[in-house]
Amino acid sequence: MIVFKYHGCGNSFLIINKEKDIDYPWLSKRLCNVIDGIGSDGLIVAGINPLSMRIFNKDGSEASMCGNGIRCFVHYLLDQGLIEEDFLKIYTLAGEIEVKVISPNPFICDVNLGKPKFRIENEPTTVSTEDKPFDLYSIWLGTEHGVVFVDSFALLEEKNLGSIIAQATPFETGTNVNFLLFLNSENALVKTYERGVGWTPSCGTGAGACFAIAQKFAKCQQFLRILYPYGILTYYVDSSDSIHLVGPSQKVAKIFLEKRIEK
Repeated sequence: MIVFKYHGCGNSFLIINKEKDIDYPWLSKRLCNVIDGIGSDGLIVAGINPLSMRIFNKDGSEASMCGNGIRCFVHYLLDQGLIEEDFLKIYTLAGEIEVKVISPNPFICDVNLGKPKFRIENEPTTVSTEDKPFDLYSIWLGTEHGVVFVDSFALLEEKNLGSIIAQATPFETGTNVNFLLFLNSENALVKTYERGVGWTPSCGTGAGACFAIAQKFAKCQQFLRILYPYGILTYYVDSSDSIHLVGPSQKVAKIFLEKRIEK
């Protein structure tokens, strides 16, 4: 088996071609394990004709969409010579996603994340913790997200606040939680706790959810840059009110497994 590894702003993925009779949840847990696997945040299963993407978290759960993952997927398609056109439509569990390649090298693409769906139009859900209550704004943007405005990231991981808030939400299965810290009206920082993964270096749909909530409450203008240690994601709204994500992807490795991994 040949496995490719890519990352989008630090959010890493293993990519394999779709095959029959494979237990992808099990394979994802095995390959994404840093001890006896390769190590990654998730596994992308690439469908070629038609173009489709399934994504499995490192705990084996399946995600409906991933903003960083889909950029890595398109980068992989380009590297392998599987696409020639710049404009693509990719099938995901969240529906058909439109992607436009802006630059092949360095790789940058524009992902149309669609229109956000606000779970609670105006009022946030108050989530109580041992330290203080947090206002959580719930939104769907390819998958479930919660957004919390903060003034500091201090103690978020130490107090396990991501996990606590993720489980105390309006969503039956929990949610991804994004902590948004503004630097100014055009630039911000985001820390994300993802279901099935934990704290991640970045989250494309999560930062998009932050942008949607921030714009709804007039915290920013028509675009917002989210600054991450491994890259910058830029968000804007088009004329149809759809949110777009513009960002990079980088190839990390091509890995040849000596033998087929068995249970």
